[in-house]
This record gives sequence, structure tokens and C-alpha cells, in this order.
Amino acid sequence: MEKDNHNPPKIFIGGLPSHGITTRKLRSHFARYGNVVEALAMEHPDGLGRGFGFVEYEDEAAVLRALDARESVNHDTFFRCRVDVKRAEKKETISAQISATSNSNAGSKIFVGGLRDNITKDHLINYFGRFGTITDAVVMSDRQTGKARGFGFVTFDSKEATDEVLKDRFHYLNGIRVETKNAEPRDRRRYQNGHSYESTDMANGKSGTAIKSDPVNCED
Repeated sequence: MEKDNHNPPKIFIGGLPSHGITTRKLRSHFARYGNVVEALAMEHPDGLGRGFGFVEYEDEAAVLRALDARESVNHDTFFRCRVDVKRAEKKETISAQISATSNSNAGSKIFVGGLRDNITKDHLINYFGRFGTITDAVVMSDRQTGKARGFGFVTFDSKEATDEVLKDRFHYLNGIRVETKNAEPRDRRRYQNGHSYESTDMANGKSGTAIKSDPVNCED
């Protein structure tokens, strides 16, 4: 089958975790559906994932196989979250796909503070998963020492799940009380230089302390 250069056999993958997903991993996973010409996991300048990527195949048949697998557990199991796999549109509409993915996550991230050193990403997923589908979770640690910094973030696939969590400010995780807040990026520039979030109270002019942390290194 001859490839259409104006609309190549390419898929868009949205809802990827912000850390740990590299171009190599993206290529490795989607190569099971056909020969991959090019794969790209999009990143911010600081190396933090932008939450989406693209895979281009040699032929249309591979695209169809990848799309058919959306109804299976293959993608979700590999990425450990629910991802959105769809056909990549022509260049002029790709930006709309990216925008839709970003907007769908607006207001769906929470800050979790007061974590003990033994709390892991899996603990966050196991507890907060009762409120909705989790697309990303991270426990922040110091880049140099690897020591836990006592807080983390959980991202859901909808704002409704976040609202359910925030009905109670405090939750008990492994018997320890932790605090939850709505986390929002303060601005794009500072976000690219590291995780920089403020609670909704701060955005409304109320007192509070900004949380800044170092970017998480993705595994290769």
C-alpha cells in the first residue's frame, strides 16, 4: 500500500504519564502492531513529559491494529494508566488534538502533602484510585540524594474525581493523615524549570506556600 505523504499512517497517543515514558519505550510498545518508521514522546525542555506522543508506521494496516487494541488492556497495562490512542490527523489539526488532551486534564491534579518516607507511587494509586481513574501519580524525591520530599501529585482523568477527593481536605494513607489540595501550574515558564504548583487558594489571593520541586528523571 502506497503511503500518503499528506496524511501518513500515524497515531496520536495522549494521556501519557509525565515521567518514565521515553521515545524508546513508546516505539517498543507500539512496534508489536507493525514496522515503526518514527516514534516520538514529546517533552518539555526540562525533560518532563508533555503527556502525549506520536508513532508513524510503514502502512495503514499497522495503524488499524493499534487502534483495534484500544479495547484491550495492552496499552493501559504497559503505561499503568488509561491512555488515549487515536489516528493522528493532518498537520493542521494535530495542534487541536494536543489542545484537547491538555484541556481534558485541566483541574484534575491534586497535591498530596505530609507523606512518610515509606510511601510510594503505588500507595497513592491504591488509595486514591477509589475516587476515579488515575492517569499519573508521583512521589517527589530529591534529585541528588533520592530522599523523599514528603509530598506528591496524583492526576485523574476528570475534574469530577478531583472534586470527590477534595470533599475532605485530609485523608488517611497507611494510617497517617495526609493533606490534599488542588494543584495547578503557576505558569508555563516556571513549570518548564521544574514542578511549580500552587493551590487554588493561593491563585485566589489567599495565603499559602508555593511548592517547588525538581523535575523527575524518566527511566530509559
